[in-house]
Parts: sequence; C-alpha cells; structure tokens
Amino acid sequence: DGWSLAMVLQDLISSYEGGETIFPPTPKYGEYVEWLQRQDSTAAEEYWRRRLKGFDSPTIVPYAIGGIVGEDGCNIDLLYFSEKETAELVKYARKNNVTMHTLLQAAWAVVLATYSREDDVVFGTTSTGRTEASYEISNLEKMVGLLINTTPTRIVVRRHQPVVEWLKEVQRRQIEAQQYEWLPLTQIQ
Repeated sequence: DGWSLAMVLQDLISSYEGGETIFPPTPKYGEYVEWLQRQDSTAAEEYWRRRLKGFDSPTIVPYAIGGIVGEDGCNIDLLYFSEKETAELVKYARKNNVTMHTLLQAAWAVVLATYSREDDVVFGTTSTGRTEASYEISNLEKMVGLLINTTPTRIVVRRHQPVVEWLKEVQRRQIEAQQYEWLPLTQIQ
C-alpha cells in the first residue's frame, strides 16, 4: 500500500547510500494477520448487514468523471481547490467539529445523489487498515504490508436537515464503521 511504499523507498535509498535502515522490520506483518484472525467476523458481518439493509442496487452515475464528456455533452473536469478555498473548508470543519474527511465524503454523496437522482447512495471508501489494529499492535504505523481495505460507505443525503446536523450524523457513522473496516469487501458483499 502507499503507506508502506514510502517506508520501503526510504529504506532502499538509505541502504543504497550506505546508511542504516530507517524502519526496522517490526512489527511483523504476521502480527497483523494474527490480529485479523482474532476479530469477531460474525459481529462485523452483522454490522454491515444492518448498515446496508434495504440498499438493493448500486449507485449508478450516468456520467464519466475526470475530464471526459458526459452523456449530455458537458465536459466534466476534476475539481481542484485553491489554498484559500482549502483553508476556508478546514476552518468550516473545525468550527463545526467535523473532519475534512467527513466534508469530502458528504460532498461526494451529494454529487452522487444529484447525478443518480437517489438520496440514498453507497460508494467505496479505502482505509489504511491501521485504525482499530493500532490499539493492539505497537508501532503499527511502521509495519510494511498491505493493510488497506475498501468498505462501503452509505450516506443518505438529507436535503431538508440542517447541514451541520447532517454532517455530524455522517461523521458519527464513519466512526462507527471504523471498528469493522478490517472485514474484507468480499465478505461484506
């Protein structure tokens, strides 16, 4: 994963230059595998079953994203924020006690809801895999290995609910899902 790649490259460069390795091979990836095996997959499956109950079909977006022309002939470009715009978003998030992650996921949910014409949307979110496990495995941030996982994020866009109240609900659900983000997507499906 990207987290590990940076450590491996730093180690490689340091070794190449005749220096010491920066990241000792601890903890071992096997510790993470053992941690995964100790998790209650039944409880995790129950959580995901409850979280996704009633959602029967994928969120369909009738447009291509990334500078490609959509079905209606409009050009769809990637969205970039200036430093000033980013600072304003960070300020808004702090003022309202939500994370930037919450703001971005909520914004993406609104985009998907708008284009799919469905207020209840699901999309994939990739996690580092280091959240829950980090409480039990010391120095997990130094582990080299594929720990990432993608899990479904379900957000109901509540257009008539006050925005900050809705954002806090989105964030609460993100935090709730973190304890089960280790379950493989194939099992969730």
